[in-house]
Amino acid sequence: MILIVKRLLLFVGFIFFIGANELFAQQEFTLHMMRTIPQSAYNNPAYVPKFNCYVGLPVVSSIYTSEYSSGFNYNDIFSKRAEDDSLILNLENLNNKLKKRNYLINEQEIDVLSFGFRINPKLYFNFNLTGKDVAMMEYPRDILALLVEGNSDYVGQTMDLKLNAHGVGYFETAAGLSYQVNDRLSVGGRLKYLSGVMNVQTNQAEFSLFTDEFYELTISGNIDVKTSGVEELFNDNYSLSFSDLGKYFKNSGVAIDLGATYELTEKLTIGASVSDIGFIKWKSNVAQYSMDSELSEFTWEGLDISKLIRDENELDDLLDSLGNSFEFTETLDGSYTTKLPLRAYFTSSYQLPYNAQLGMVLFGEKIDNRILGGLGVVANKRIGKYVDFSLSYSFRKDAYNNLGGGVSLNLPPFQIYAVSDNLLGAAMNINEAKYLNFRVGLNLVFDWQKFEVALPTSNSD
Repeated sequence: MILIVKRLLLFVGFIFFIGANELFAQQEFTLHMMRTIPQSAYNNPAYVPKFNCYVGLPVVSSIYTSEYSSGFNYNDIFSKRAEDDSLILNLENLNNKLKKRNYLINEQEIDVLSFGFRINPKLYFNFNLTGKDVAMMEYPRDILALLVEGNSDYVGQTMDLKLNAHGVGYFETAAGLSYQVNDRLSVGGRLKYLSGVMNVQTNQAEFSLFTDEFYELTISGNIDVKTSGVEELFNDNYSLSFSDLGKYFKNSGVAIDLGATYELTEKLTIGASVSDIGFIKWKSNVAQYSMDSELSEFTWEGLDISKLIRDENELDDLLDSLGNSFEFTETLDGSYTTKLPLRAYFTSSYQLPYNAQLGMVLFGEKIDNRILGGLGVVANKRIGKYVDFSLSYSFRKDAYNNLGGGVSLNLPPFQIYAVSDNLLGAAMNINEAKYLNFRVGLNLVFDWQKFEVALPTSNSD
């Protein structure tokens, strides 16, 4: 068992150190140290709540959202006009702020049902039914640069633009167990059945733009996109009925979470977890859209603004020509499989006097062969069984000013909590924030364990 834990810690460390300077996706740092909140076990199934039974109230027990933009914030897009302080769109400033590759990520989770209880002194069971969706888009700076700077610097050259977009929505039905092996080691696992609702998977979206000596643009592209549960939404005659919902759940999959914690000393504890090792097979309402660059090419001679002003059909004609030049092949059949983003955490916590803790959280995630990472430092203080609060600082690529916090008010049988990794930082200057996440909820909790207050060690005899 100790060997398994060591291998798990080594794997998590490998993911982090490769991905520490890369992008990130879903990350939660503050929640790790708030072990009075049952949902902390979502990040490590070895965690055991500080009470013997809990019930998450339907829909409101855990609501999570996360928004991230690697390339820009609000102030990068808008600026105030000096004459009257009115807002103006500042594309030139935005163009200067963007990196070569940029990302937009949006995530939501809502618990439909959750509960957990202690089976015996060493074994704890938990269950959750959760709706999840994730959307990610990767885009190059060159798209905006072409609009702002023009194509004069690319005469005789070909500009390659690559886009990447993914979206998935599914329900997760999970059952987990955490087991205390001995006084130092605890292990946990969670088995998940996944019901896919909608998916967009971009396998290829590449465009080539060639500028000739007359500044005319010749555009060609290769596109390969697979979708499930999306095609019908664009049908003018489509209407969603309750009887249609069953077909969306034909998309099924499985996943597992694994975790462990180990007390190195009386005050120092380390932990590691790997989550979402799994896949979903998409079979319902599958559509594939493809475009071949050999058959799709469009030459743009430019846009005459005076004609655009005089003739309202000028822009429509341009869009029609563009649409006729790029012919998509649509295939309404088949199936395909997508993997879940693989997440890993490594944590360490040091017990301080008076029920206080100081901890560090390392995070890594694998998405589309990219290793993503982040680091957070968390301080936690528990006041009896009634109040649990934390402060945190975390950083990830292009987002270094993340000051977060969390509070849990435990008024048996009710527990109300709110946790964020950047709510405090965003509140100080929301216009400068590139990242914001929060999790809020309401649980029913029963049969609290008694806490032992760690007192300062006396130096007297």
